[in-house]
Amino acid sequence: MFTGGVFAVTGNIPDPEWARIQKIAGALHELLASLAQAGRFDRHVTDLSWRLAALLENGKALAVSLTEEEQFERSRFFERMGYTETELMDALERLGRDPQWFTSCLQMEAAYRRACDKLLTDEQRARLLTALRLPLTRIEVESMMLQSADAASEAVLCLRENETSMSELARECDSACERRRVFLGDCSEEMQQALLSASPEEILAPQRDEEAFVVCRLISKTEPTLHDDEVIGRLQTGLQRNQRRRDRERYLTMQTAMGPRSTTVANIPRCG
Repeated sequence: MFTGGVFAVTGNIPDPEWARIQKIAGALHELLASLAQAGRFDRHVTDLSWRLAALLENGKALAVSLTEEEQFERSRFFERMGYTETELMDALERLGRDPQWFTSCLQMEAAYRRACDKLLTDEQRARLLTALRLPLTRIEVESMMLQSADAASEAVLCLRENETSMSELARECDSACERRRVFLGDCSEEMQQALLSASPEEILAPQRDEEAFVVCRLISKTEPTLHDDEVIGRLQTGLQRNQRRRDRERYLTMQTAMGPRSTTVANIPRCG
């Protein structure tokens, strides 16, 4: 008997198959460990649970009508990965999977996309976009890191007096000049306040970042629109979480009405 976390295999297993199981178990544990260390495990679990729920909701009752959407997901996959049919078969063989498994993944993705389309109507997008206008504002900044407050203050003074560019100053200070485009809501609260009150091309006061100090130049601010795919993705995630929160509240209300014996932590579904 082999017991390895998510595996529990019993019976007489031929040596080649046993070696294959051990190899898969080791690879799976490495994958789980790397996802956990990168802080991405919960995100992947949530994404998978949403797709499984969508498949259960849409797939069983609407299996025939999912065919067209499944073909669309297949086209998106080949376009995204750049695979040919032969390369796909080779990849599936290396994974120890067959075409049926790949088809089931496409069906799950198609059902999830259908559920998202139903949830994310134009009216709901516009309403949520209004509420999230500030955190979804795009900020483009140029920044460099310095090790002391004095060095950061001197760098700000030089930049504000147009004595040099940030890239040249970064080289002189043995630092790196980085240009990024981010959502305002992804910045720290202190940085958000500084960016909100700043104008394009303005050099911000130094911001402390752990053991160093960040000097930033605001390049641009861009209002969010419904034509931006990343904005749509953020809105989609927000609407899904709101829906699951409402489902959870309805569940708790129902359990409370049924009595305390039905309301246990184990019975309460987790929302994404």
